[in-house]
Amino acid sequence: MIRKITINIMKNLTQTHISFLSTINRNFEVDKSGKYHYLNLYKIELKNIAYFINKIKDDEIILIFPFITTTERPTDPYLRLSDQFLVTNKSNPELITELKEVIIIDLDYNPQYSK
Repeated sequence: MIRKITINIMKNLTQTHISFLSTINRNFEVDKSGKYHYLNLYKIELKNIAYFINKIKDDEIILIFPFITTTERPTDPYLRLSDQFLVTNKSNPELITELKEVIIIDLDYNPQYSK
């Protein structure tokens, strides 16, 4: 039963809406101990997001933690921009781009001042 839940969740992650970790079935466990990669929110375009999603392996789920820092180092203090969400290689890159745009608008932040 758990395997069927996992397969169903994986097929639908961030397809028609952003799949926030807080809304996922509690029987679904997420390993948060893996490596991370920092991407500058203001330098990411749809084509970069699509490329990233296409590189995800079939059995992988990636946890996205949107945040900004003044130093671009995740080990330094940061500001969380939204809840964590999950993506697979079947996720819709346009949804992530839309979320990015909403975050930028909500921040009322001018990227010309970012590094």
